[in-house]
Amino acid sequence: MQFPSISSPLPDPALLPYASGDNILPAPDHLRPALDLYLQDSSTCLATLSEQISILETLLGATHFQRHTAHLSADFISTVDQHRQRIREWSAGIDQKVAYLKALLARTRTQQMALAEERARYAAIRRVGILDLPFEILGDILLHWSIVTGEGTSNHQRSRFKEHSPFAVANLRLVCTRWNDVILGTRGFWRGLVVDIDRWIPDASRSTLSTFVNAWFDRAGEEAPLRLAFVGSNRPDLTGGQLLRAGSEFVDILFRRKRHWKEWHLNSTLLSDLIFLFGGLQKLVQKFTVDMAQEDYTSALSRLKILSISKNPDEYIPEEQSKMLGCNLFDTQTNANALPLESLYVHSPLFITKSFYPHLPSHVRFLHIHAPGKIDVPKDKIFLLPRLEELILELGPRSEIDREGFPATNQSFQRLILIGRRATESLPKLFKDLTLPSLNLLRFEDIGMVDFEYNWRGNEIEDFLVRNTPGPKFALNFENCGLVSSCIGGIEFVIEKFNLGGITHLCLASPDFLVHGSKATLRTLYQTAQVIACRTYRDAGFREVIEALRSHCMQQETVVYLPRPVKETVWNLNSLIGVMNVRPVSKLELDTLFETGIRGHQYSEVVSDYSR
Repeated sequence: MQFPSISSPLPDPALLPYASGDNILPAPDHLRPALDLYLQDSSTCLATLSEQISILETLLGATHFQRHTAHLSADFISTVDQHRQRIREWSAGIDQKVAYLKALLARTRTQQMALAEERARYAAIRRVGILDLPFEILGDILLHWSIVTGEGTSNHQRSRFKEHSPFAVANLRLVCTRWNDVILGTRGFWRGLVVDIDRWIPDASRSTLSTFVNAWFDRAGEEAPLRLAFVGSNRPDLTGGQLLRAGSEFVDILFRRKRHWKEWHLNSTLLSDLIFLFGGLQKLVQKFTVDMAQEDYTSALSRLKILSISKNPDEYIPEEQSKMLGCNLFDTQTNANALPLESLYVHSPLFITKSFYPHLPSHVRFLHIHAPGKIDVPKDKIFLLPRLEELILELGPRSEIDREGFPATNQSFQRLILIGRRATESLPKLFKDLTLPSLNLLRFEDIGMVDFEYNWRGNEIEDFLVRNTPGPKFALNFENCGLVSSCIGGIEFVIEKFNLGGITHLCLASPDFLVHGSKATLRTLYQTAQVIACRTYRDAGFREVIEALRSHCMQQETVVYLPRPVKETVWNLNSLIGVMNVRPVSKLELDTLFETGIRGHQYSEVVSDYSR
């Protein structure tokens, strides 16, 4: 007995364009005939199998009748038993084939539904005319869509840089030939790249990473400002040969080509291991480029504006090696003052030592120090940087700020961001003998439960405010500090401390302090505050905040921004607010307000390069 088979093979779903993701448009006119033919063959096969099942059931019935006939010989009965066993095997095989065909038909119907959805999506895109947009406009749309957030080493650093994912760009290029031409012709796509080292294993039998990266940046144009981010937290178990090959790959990417580097984000554990292994970045380069002179090494860094480098903070680093690497991050042979580096983020006990600070480039304007281990931070050496405008200090539970040191003055410094409980507790030590006449922003993040009255019990903050007369703007930011509603006393203590200088801008996570805070503190605050902004509601609602502002006699000159309540109509809002200067705004407007002047320097510089 012959069983039917399907003559037309079903294409592998992995090879079908519509199975590769929502971002890839199908070719429906090509796939529909093949799927219809396969469905027709499947239906014919099912009909034939049904007929053969009926025949087998008839044979089974006849065999049962003959089995009970007394006149049959033993040989005939044996033959019937064998035939019956064979029929059972055929029946089991048929059941399996029927189940397989049903699953195949279900998958075919699912694929047909997906194909119909893709065809509808394709038709919708044709209707809105996105495929017919001008070359430049379509290029800008695709350019910003392909940008992904790079993986940093902390919540704050994670939002510091955004680059192009090669996988997102590859998906866009597969949509159609026109999109592929737009991407290849838009140089902005090729000026930034984030490379996940965890997906790459140095192997001589594979194409090299440097070949891919160099081919990527070769499309960016000559003298184009380039941004490169290495990310990855894994530490692969590499042989000695693979480790040397990885070092050669990194050096080839960063130094062998004369490129206009603008940003480096060296946030890969493997790369930081190599820097540690060879005793510094310059020594790593010298290992694989014997012919590179000191001038060539300095030339590769001559246009670098932004650098971030990180190392696993949980590792034990011997003190002598840590001192050596702290010096070698910016080698003493290199004229650090000649480097145009403006933004530096360092997250590592490997590099942050007292010997690290004297070699910092003097052009640094934005410095982020993430010191999770036991590290002493010499404030006098930090504030000797003449152009320093912003310091982000992120300290671990064992880190300290040197209380001793000679007095320091910095005329350019404007913004201080303290992340973590230890950094907040150390503010009096930081302000001791420090003069910052241009300071206009003090921001607290992730501080937890800080005992302000104990840790700020001295007079260092008052003395600092006496030495530094605030300018026309002084902002105090608790928007991301982690304080809960029950910690209103801590916020009130800080505001009372800094009211001596006059707070003009106050950012809060919630308006609970405006409702439950001391009336005396609030009245003093309203005398100088120009803007008060609250991120969201916690305990107190919109109506409670309005009543509290009215009872505390808020000044007409003070503008209070609150999240727009969903359940209140415009008429109700206007009647509740009255003559007070309260502005209910959307979440997007609040986000813009909170980010103004905070961490905005790198975003503006990076985004401006996309259109070039």
